[in-house]
Amino acid sequence: MFAIHVENLVKTYDGRRVLDGVNLDIAEGEFYALMGPNGSGKTTLASIIAAVKTPDSGVVEVYGKQPSQAKELTGYVPHENFCSPKLSGRENLMYFAGWTKHGCL
Repeated sequence: MFAIHVENLVKTYDGRRVLDGVNLDIAEGEFYALMGPNGSGKTTLASIIAAVKTPDSGVVEVYGKQPSQAKELTGYVPHENFCSPKLSGRENLMYFAGWTKHGCL
């Protein structure tokens, strides 16, 4: 079983296919980086794996589960500006990771 398994993944926005049959297998403990130009689908792929967005078709599994059933196994912080100026850098990270000094939010 793979930590992440993606098979023939397709996603379109406004009639434009941003993911066109993506296949990817990542083993547990393996480090993987997505690289490519702006608009190539990196963020879309990551957001589908993290169950933030849904694919049009294809298979996505995180440790054999559907992404929506494996949210406790994934972390996702979008690249958009998400920081609160009222929080320190550490507090922003802790907030978006879902943790406080007393445990998970």
